[in-house]
Amino acid sequence: MSDPSGPDIAATDPDGAVSTRAASRKAIVASMIGNAIEWFDYGIYGYLAPVFAVVFFPKSDQTAALLSTYAVLAVSFLIRPLGGLVMGRHGDRRGRKFVLSFTILLMSGGTFAIGVLPGYAVIGVAAPALLLACRLVQGFGAGGEYSGAVSFVVEHGPPRKRAYYGSWVAVSVFVGLLASSGFATLLTSTLSEASLNSWGWRIPFLIAAPMGLIGLYIRSKMEDTPEFKKVVETSNVVAAPVTEAVRTSWKPMTVFFAFAISNAVGSYLFSSYLTTYLTTTGGHPKSEALLANSIALMMLIVALPFGGKLCDWIGRKPCLLIGIGLLGVLILPSFMLADQPGFGAVLSSELVFAVALFFISPVVTVSVAEMFPAAVRVTAGAITYNLAFTVFGGTTPFIATALVESGGALAPAYYVMAITLFSFVVVLAFKGRLARHASEGYRAKSDQSSAAIVS
Repeated sequence: MSDPSGPDIAATDPDGAVSTRAASRKAIVASMIGNAIEWFDYGIYGYLAPVFAVVFFPKSDQTAALLSTYAVLAVSFLIRPLGGLVMGRHGDRRGRKFVLSFTILLMSGGTFAIGVLPGYAVIGVAAPALLLACRLVQGFGAGGEYSGAVSFVVEHGPPRKRAYYGSWVAVSVFVGLLASSGFATLLTSTLSEASLNSWGWRIPFLIAAPMGLIGLYIRSKMEDTPEFKKVVETSNVVAAPVTEAVRTSWKPMTVFFAFAISNAVGSYLFSSYLTTYLTTTGGHPKSEALLANSIALMMLIVALPFGGKLCDWIGRKPCLLIGIGLLGVLILPSFMLADQPGFGAVLSSELVFAVALFFISPVVTVSVAEMFPAAVRVTAGAITYNLAFTVFGGTTPFIATALVESGGALAPAYYVMAITLFSFVVVLAFKGRLARHASEGYRAKSDQSSAAIVS
């Protein structure tokens, strides 16, 4: 069990890699801004999907136009694993700082480009084609962002406070989603439909340019992490990180994937689907559902750093088992509450996810870095994280909608129960511990790099 009262002055491992407290805090800010942009873009695109259907697709069939809008979003998720492979390789060969500077340019540049695109009425079929191209650029950059950001923060953080430091990256995800929800609500409530469809929708995408430049400036002023410098100094930079990650770290990658899918399903239900479910299936007013979601998001944002501290205190595995167990047990009552009248039922339904993610998200975030040796860390984390969140996270709203249509209102809950049961059994059966100490560095032997060492 880790002691949360780690060194405040510097993060030091026994091999001599040192990061000052100020550098650790700057690393948090530098990492958070990129993730916030990524998830702000994801959220605003989803909230304004009906507007995109009108602007970028033929008006003859609005249902087909809306489906096409969501299809563009889905395709951008499919390219993330490829982005993770490419960006992860550069992160492990050229440094965490390099890849984070590049990913924020891709994400903010792609987002800004959407804001200046002409619509279907102006350039015809070229409009949706260009929209797809911009989303692909964003998705490619996002594929390497999360793993690189987590590695950057965790490697700068004090060894005994790394879940706490890593939790701020998770906070940035929900800050981006909350900001997108608030921005979309502001636009739709203050602008007429004509103004929103004409120019209003462009505003949040144009904001990405100055935000991206600020993020790039902050990241350019950061030093690379002590652990990556140590890898370079000891000549442990790997020529083929993708091949080496799969060869030497397949076991921790498999275990990480097994519990990351519960976080993926829970996060995407919470952020993307539950509001729709509460209004369509539960019959609640959209304003109530959005308010409840915003309250739950704000509570989770405030609580997540404490979840990170708890994870550092009692260990990764206990937090995972508690969080996954709560999600599996409470998901059915959560969906049952959606059918009950009153705002209290709506808020309670949302809070089930917030409570479960309080325990799960800090572990998943810090594990992106901790479970893999430094020389292949960004690559291994990017591959596994993107596969989990693309296959299970990105498909969750679609699967949940299809299950409601074919299996009834509670069918999505049973799907989540099956996922969490699988994750729970894998974590419970895993005999090792779910973290690797920074001082271990890289060992090119599959048995050594597959072993999990420190809680």
